[in-house]
Amino acid sequence: KEMARQVAHEIKNPLTPMKLGIQHFQHTWDPAAPDAKAKLDRFTTSMVEQIDALSRVAGDFSRFAQMSAANETVLDLNEVARNAVALFAGEPNAVITLHAAPAGPLRIKADREHLLRVFNNLLKNATQAIPHERQGRIEVTLYAEGGNAIVEISDNGGILAK
Repeated sequence: KEMARQVAHEIKNPLTPMKLGIQHFQHTWDPAAPDAKAKLDRFTTSMVEQIDALSRVAGDFSRFAQMSAANETVLDLNEVARNAVALFAGEPNAVITLHAAPAGPLRIKADREHLLRVFNNLLKNATQAIPHERQGRIEVTLYAEGGNAIVEISDNGGILAK
C-alpha cells in the first residue's frame, strides 16, 4: 500500500502543473499575438519536461519491480551512505552533507546493492527538486533510535529562497 501511495504521489507531482499549464494556455492563447511563438515554445518545453518526469517515475518503478532478490548481509549504514554521497559530490547545483551516526558503525542487515539504489534514487530526486537558479543544500542524517537505524534526507528544493 505504501509503495502504491508513493508511486501515485510521484505521478501526481508532474500532472498538477501540466493541468494548470494547459488550462492557463487555453485561456491566454492568442495566435495573433506578437509573442505567440515564444509562448508556444515555453508551453511545449514545460509540457515535455513534465512528461519526461513522468517517464522517469515509470522507469524507476519498472526497474524497482525488476529488482533481484535481496542478498542481506550485515553492513555499516554510514559506509553505504558515504559511498552514495560521494557519487553525487560533483553535483554543481547542490552541496550534499552527510551527518553520519556519531557512535561509530551503524550496523544493519540489508542488501548493499538495493540500499545503494535507494540512496541514489533519493539523492537524484533531491537534486532534481532544486530549481536551477538556487544553490541546493541536501542533508543526509543517520542515527540510531530505539534499536532502529534512521535515515533522514532533506533538501531545499521546495523552500522559496529569500
